[in-house]
Amino acid sequence: MGEEITTPYFGAFTYYMSLDERTISMENKDINAQMFLFEYPTQYAQVSDNHFYYLRKKVKGGYILYRDGSEEILSFHLQNEEHLRGFVVCDSQYYFLLRNKTGTLQLGKIVGPNNDVKILCDVYAKREINSLILHENFLFVCERDSNKIERQSMQGEIMPPIQFEADSDVEDMSIFGSEEMDGICIMDVDASGEIEITVIDWQGNRKKSLQSQMKLYDNGNLQKGRGVAFFQGITKQYIYFSYYYDKKSFAGRMTLDGKTTEILKLGSREICDTSFTGEGVYFVSENKMVYHRKWRGNQSERLSDLQAESIYAAGEWLYVKKYTREWEMLEDGEEEATDEWSDELYRINRNDRKIERIAEGNYSIFK
Repeated sequence: MGEEITTPYFGAFTYYMSLDERTISMENKDINAQMFLFEYPTQYAQVSDNHFYYLRKKVKGGYILYRDGSEEILSFHLQNEEHLRGFVVCDSQYYFLLRNKTGTLQLGKIVGPNNDVKILCDVYAKREINSLILHENFLFVCERDSNKIERQSMQGEIMPPIQFEADSDVEDMSIFGSEEMDGICIMDVDASGEIEITVIDWQGNRKKSLQSQMKLYDNGNLQKGRGVAFFQGITKQYIYFSYYYDKKSFAGRMTLDGKTTEILKLGSREICDTSFTGEGVYFVSENKMVYHRKWRGNQSERLSDLQAESIYAAGEWLYVKKYTREWEMLEDGEEEATDEWSDELYRINRNDRKIERIAEGNYSIFK
């Protein structure tokens, strides 16, 4: 299947994007991870070490972490008036973010044979938080619309922030941690139309800048312009990204030295979600159908008639959160749901295309 790809997950009504982790051989797997805040536990989904993880909240209280099909990994409880707002698997450890009854965000960890909840520290930020990057004993706090990354230890010690230059809107830039690049990476499309990645080491010192050496609009047969690229994952060979320009959607990959860049046109309209693998790209079209396109391929193949909200490739499976009208109602602010609300989950075998339902949805619990 080619090399395996490490990736963060995305939540809080942004698109979830995932990459197949099937064959990568990293020296230190999963020793950093990125946690994006969410509104509902069902928004959490993550591919880690070739496994697919997802959460459910029980109606009578407590949360359950599942892996792959319906394998229960652990369950845990929070106190009354505490709300789960983030979760991530990192280095075989289970971290969470909660908002307590006073409104403070706190980082915690599931520990011990009884899955006890341990609060590690308060999370300090000056603006609304988009995501947390966990690396060893440290937190890198990425705030919305800010060109600063706040730093602190998991014991609560505050350190000087990382400040970076922003040639475009910060919301159009990707910030991620990478062992391959040995630090925090800020990804943008510069004024010339090339991808630019600034690498800052874990101590906050600028290391280097990397450019794609190819203008994306040329590679995509577009008129001269900038466009927007978002990081999707990294291997020892490639950085994977999605690219949007002139109402067209592309998937791309660039070698770590920036010398080679490849672009696939996925559609003339907005693509709802993507999941990258070493052999190609799975994507959800505007009509919610799931397609597959091979690298250097000329045509896209539809996998099934199942309508999807988001997709995640892991091993031989493509995991699918089924599309429902309820998602649009929540995104548009027409309705609010409780934490027990959940998606219907399926998985498609990537070889024979057989479909299995692995979890029922709970769409009836609205506030």
